[in-house]
Amino acid sequence: MFAVRFGNDPSARMQALSRVADTHRRSVELAVGPRFDGIDLRDVSYEAIPVAARVKANGHLVAAAEAVLEIDVLTPSATYRSDLLWQAAELYDTAGRPRKALALYERFVDGETDHQNRPEAMYRIALGLHGMMRYEEAGVWYRRLLEEGEARPEEKSGYWTRAKVGLARALLATPGSGGALEAEGLLRDFLEGREVDPRSADYRDATFHLGRLFVGQERWLEAVEGLEPWLDRYPTDDRWGEASALAGIAWLHRAERLASQLDDDSTRDLEHSPISPGYRAELEISRRSALVRALERFEGVVDRLDGVDPPLLTPLQRNLLRVAGLQRGTVRERLGEMDEAIKVYREVEQRFAEEPVAVEALVSLANLASRIGDDEMARKATRRARIKLQRIEQRRRMDGVSTGVDEDRLERHGPDLFVGGGSGSLDRWLRLFPPGGGGGAG
Repeated sequence: MFAVRFGNDPSARMQALSRVADTHRRSVELAVGPRFDGIDLRDVSYEAIPVAARVKANGHLVAAAEAVLEIDVLTPSATYRSDLLWQAAELYDTAGRPRKALALYERFVDGETDHQNRPEAMYRIALGLHGMMRYEEAGVWYRRLLEEGEARPEEKSGYWTRAKVGLARALLATPGSGGALEAEGLLRDFLEGREVDPRSADYRDATFHLGRLFVGQERWLEAVEGLEPWLDRYPTDDRWGEASALAGIAWLHRAERLASQLDDDSTRDLEHSPISPGYRAELEISRRSALVRALERFEGVVDRLDGVDPPLLTPLQRNLLRVAGLQRGTVRERLGEMDEAIKVYREVEQRFAEEPVAVEALVSLANLASRIGDDEMARKATRRARIKLQRIEQRRRMDGVSTGVDEDRLERHGPDLFVGGGSGSLDRWLRLFPPGGGGGAG
């Protein structure tokens, strides 16, 4: 009202709009509560703030940004205008309006070559494009920021070093980019920097993605060496379940490599030299130790995610819960704990009765039963697997064809998490008895 009343006086109108913007900023603090005082809401997970409070806060942030932009139009000062542009960009960014924020950040970068906030503005542009899954465009901005940092070695900005992690993530997320080698170099370069604080979010991200990269490249020992400290250091991170599953996979494959050495008649790198009893014992101890660690990590995933209300789980977390639950059986088999493996497969079948993972659990159970000579158990498990498979296919046909959006995104999330004999068995099963087809055992 004050701004409207004194609309013909630019100075008075600017003063009134400034008060409007400040009022909305204070309203944001009231909406989210004192727990987030002094905290950048962009760094707070969406789930940490109740939806109603988040919506209310975002409304105030947008209103504050609009007031600031109106001041920007009225002010005669070019210096003041750049600061206003920055404020509005931050407000839109915090309010979850990425397109408006990106446009303002780009205007800021184009108009300010020496401003202290220029590196952050460029980083925010790259981060915004990254969040919109426009990875190649994000990569361009990350590289541009890195180039400016190299051109100004006397100036220090954390955003120049953070751009290394961002560019590595963009390279890893770009399908067919072939940027894994460059991404690894960027992550290592960041982690080896003197200015890096292990307590920082960027250090956490870099170590996580490097471990994930090692799993994707089947560098199992390097993967566990990176992921195990990460799991111990960041137990409350939202990605803990994924990291634990990846560590479990790495330990399981590590055990399988050791088992292949045990199956050999010669010591590695020494042709025709028999494995000594002492070396064989060491290999067996290492193999079992790796399997125990794999089991601990898969159990950790189940313990972390199974108690969460299903609607609150992300698609990836739902997938991890099923994969890790099933892989416990695979590990139990490798440890020779057949009764425990049978319990796991039955538990997974009952827990996820009408889902594909239940079919895989039954196929794994049938295979295990055949190996231990329990033909009756094998026949029953095979029959139940076939029935479930047909039911799943019938339900899919009734519901219509799935778009597979979540599945496609999961495929880009890292290496295939279905490892071990069970998945191969399911593939063979599907080839022999395609969904909807007739025939089959049982």
